[in-house]
Amino acid sequence: MEPQTALFIVFVLFEAAGFLLTVFFYLMAASFLRPGYGRYFWMGVWLLNPASVYPEGQYYRRASLLAIALFGGGTILFVEFMGGP
Repeated sequence: MEPQTALFIVFVLFEAAGFLLTVFFYLMAASFLRPGYGRYFWMGVWLLNPASVYPEGQYYRRASLLAIALFGGGTILFVEFMGGP
């Protein structure tokens, strides 16, 4: 197995785990949505507004934003590292 193939497999597993974590935090934060923000659920715009979530859900809102930034940014860096399009 070539080193790039092994690295790609590790990356795919890392991104899959990151996706599951992101979805978990997103859904947990959504369970604490205030009334009136439900119509924005699928767009994710409510994640940027701290007032959209009850205080109990702020941890999940922040964790979801962090996971999106971490795993989304990791994808961009990996594509550049592998030679990019």
